[in-house]
Amino acid sequence: MLELNLKNSGVYLPKNKSDSENIRIRIREIISNQKRKTVTVLSSLIAIQDSLHFLPEEAIEETAIHCKVTINDVWSVASFYTNFRFTPPGNNTLDVC
Repeated sequence: MLELNLKNSGVYLPKNKSDSENIRIRIREIISNQKRKTVTVLSSLIAIQDSLHFLPEEAIEETAIHCKVTINDVWSVASFYTNFRFTPPGNNTLDVC
């Protein structure tokens, strides 16, 4: 499973099965707390990435369940947009102008 330690960001990632369930609960909360009237696959993925800083596997699965689409449909949207990341960000960020 994915593991990340970002003390100041509040990011929590699963180390085992019970941790995976905790991240699923958090993802469900993120999806259901969206302020839009209509929750879409794209809006859900954006909300999850804004909170977790990347899209773990559980995010794809929970988004599919919530939006009543297939996992393949969610992956299609997520992989189409280059702004989504599927691995945790590194500790250092380099911006080039």
